[in-house]
Amino acid sequence: MFKTISSLLLLKLTREEMLKFNRKHFIVGLLGTWIVGIGRYWDDKGASLLQHLGLGSVIYIFLLSLFIWLIIKPFLIDQWTYFRVLTFISLTSFPALFYAIPVELYFSMEISNLINVWFLALVAAWRLCMLFYFIRVFTKLDILDITTVTLLPI
Repeated sequence: MFKTISSLLLLKLTREEMLKFNRKHFIVGLLGTWIVGIGRYWDDKGASLLQHLGLGSVIYIFLLSLFIWLIIKPFLIDQWTYFRVLTFISLTSFPALFYAIPVELYFSMEISNLINVWFLALVAAWRLCMLFYFIRVFTKLDILDITTVTLLPI
């Protein structure tokens, strides 16, 4: 499992490895999503109960996965399944651990806000790179289609 996640994070996961996604991958990704969802809002007094419980992040991966799956479904990609997309999306949660770093404990609020913005930018860019990579490797669509699908969720 660690090898799969690290290969994904380093953009080295093969299509064959993606085809081997199973319930264990999904459960690890779901737990990761839930934990980073809690970590993202642990100190936000304005967050909703769903956010504090990490459930907002869990709901989000199901909706984002459905969106991406539906967009690519008309291309009739071999073995393109909602479960595979959902598992992939759940496994992209791990870079969001940066959100849980309590920089407010070590820096002024002004500096902390700046650091958190950079964390947000880093995590967003990393996740977009992973999505681009996944779509490119799994679907083998042309670069324009891959770029369009990758940028649509933004």
